[in-house]
Amino acid sequence: MESQQLSGTKKKQFLKVETAGKSPELLSSLKEKMLQAIHSFLDITIDGVDNKTIREEAKEFSHALLKYGKDKLEKAGFENDKIRTEIDFLYSQKEKEFAEARKLNAEARKAEFENAISQLQLSLKITRVMLISESGEEALVLVKDVEQFIEILDDFKYP
Repeated sequence: MESQQLSGTKKKQFLKVETAGKSPELLSSLKEKMLQAIHSFLDITIDGVDNKTIREEAKEFSHALLKYGKDKLEKAGFENDKIRTEIDFLYSQKEKEFAEARKLNAEARKAEFENAISQLQLSLKITRVMLISESGEEALVLVKDVEQFIEILDDFKYP
């Protein structure tokens, strides 16, 4: 929106004042005086070195504030990407650790299974030696054949 300034030049509307009351002429007059006071205030020089007005400093400040906000948002996006990358790296490290743990568990289960099979084989061989058949009947006796027992011990492997 454009509004007419006191100097006759057109500028973008910075402030809009609406008034209401019993006397519209009085309120209109007060509105003009209030706008004139605000514009006079904004045209006060506050920087003696560069002769900048409050209006100019406010514009520069608002531009700097917007730039700061945009920069902050861009930095947040970069930091989010960095955090996401770190999370992905840590996740992949944990997945690798879990895979290694599963592999170690599988190897341990395999060793336990092989050990159990070896113990079963040894038990069956000892049982076979101890069972002696006489006239069609099997009887449990102590090992009499030392050579067979030595063969069993030779087969025995401790993992």
